[in-house]
Amino acid sequence: MQDPKKPVVVILGAGYAGLLACSRILRAPGPVRVIVVSANPYFEQRIRLHETLAGQTTARLKLAPVLARRGAEFRHDRVLRLDPARQEVELTGGEVLAYDWLVHALGSQPACTIPGSREHAVQLDSRDRMQAMHARVSALADRKGRVIVLGGGLTAQEVSSELAERFPGLSVMMVSGREPGADLSPKARDALLTALDELGVLRQQGRITAIEPGQVRLAEGAALPFDLCIDCSGMRASPLAADSGLAVDEHGRVAVDDCLCLPGFKNVFVAGDTARVEIAGEPLRMACATAMPLGACAGMNVAALLAGRHPQAFDFGYFARLVSLGRRRGVTQFVDRADSPDGAVVSGFVAARYKEWICRMTFSIVKWELLTGLPLYFWPGSGGRYQEQVE
Repeated sequence: MQDPKKPVVVILGAGYAGLLACSRILRAPGPVRVIVVSANPYFEQRIRLHETLAGQTTARLKLAPVLARRGAEFRHDRVLRLDPARQEVELTGGEVLAYDWLVHALGSQPACTIPGSREHAVQLDSRDRMQAMHARVSALADRKGRVIVLGGGLTAQEVSSELAERFPGLSVMMVSGREPGADLSPKARDALLTALDELGVLRQQGRITAIEPGQVRLAEGAALPFDLCIDCSGMRASPLAADSGLAVDEHGRVAVDDCLCLPGFKNVFVAGDTARVEIAGEPLRMACATAMPLGACAGMNVAALLAGRHPQAFDFGYFARLVSLGRRRGVTQFVDRADSPDGAVVSGFVAARYKEWICRMTFSIVKWELLTGLPLYFWPGSGGRYQEQVE
């Protein structure tokens, strides 16, 4: 029987943000009931989906037993409706969860804004789907097939490089509106383009107007043929906030206050890719590098409020942008707090190994925080100082 005196915290999402929020909330003194809701029964590394597509074995963590070990409950279900006024969450299975505190951390998904994307392109959306797609990619390589990757950002760069390195028989082309690495320093951009050239990744610039069966249409009139099209052109936050009537930006993100609270609802926190948080007037990138500190901060603020303390404002500063270009190449662009390149660049095998270490760390630190209950994660900015204030 549920203890009516025990406050209930519901966490929507079990990615980087949701699980770090859960870990920090479970450290709160006194009794608390924590319920984690996720459509995926596993914690998966979305940052490694391109490796799964290329045939690598990537780790994942079954959520229910790990959460149960810490005394948290798990609901393998989708969220149908969020009602902050009534303090309720309705699941597609029919259960309605009443809460005292809520952390919305459902993350993001492929935007699919290009006409024909859902029908004629593949999106990097799950480990199982990428494993299934690997056989198709392998067969295409055997007959020297053509793969088009849409987008010029980090995901498109890593997908193109991984496939080109793993399958030399493939013709891999990146199609984007601007040159890959345009937002990097000249030295980092040169290193990126050199690696793409070494791997044989073709590049085409142009505005994409539609994806049709077997071809990509550009505004300039060109039609680029493909055997497989992978859409990496952008991400959008979970539609739950917009569907629930909350105000969102053009990417579906919810604006929050300095403590990551939903305006008007001091018992609702938003973290990860769903939250719109700005640094120097620009919103944080959708990435595990931002989802982790946002989730940890949201969880620590809930824990502080449960203990009768004041929440703390979120503080964060960028450190570097890391790109893996296959298993043997990479580029690390060091940046200032506002994410502007500061000139320092590492490339080649050292950068590839550094990115690999970071990827392993992000998975391990979430896993071991959940298993041990220790606050292992700190973030660029004032993470350590903040930790001392509220733990």
